[in-house]
Amino acid sequence: MARYMELIKILPPLVSAVVWDVVNGRITQSTVDLAQATSREEFDRYDIIRCVAAANPKYPPLELAMGLVNEMIETTAVAS
Repeated sequence: MARYMELIKILPPLVSAVVWDVVNGRITQSTVDLAQATSREEFDRYDIIRCVAAANPKYPPLELAMGLVNEMIETTAVAS
């Protein structure tokens, strides 16, 4: 869990909130709304935001979203 917390600390606020929900295994309408409220730059930069912004909360893509978060950890300078 420490790696996820380190990632969340370095992300923009709305992106952090979306990642937090994904890490906790939930993608609700509020999570989708947050993803949709990110800036154009954040939308373009983060795959997780595009994934969640397009999600249907009734059938959330939790596996895909978690995979994207794990990929972010691998490609970001996050201390283990």
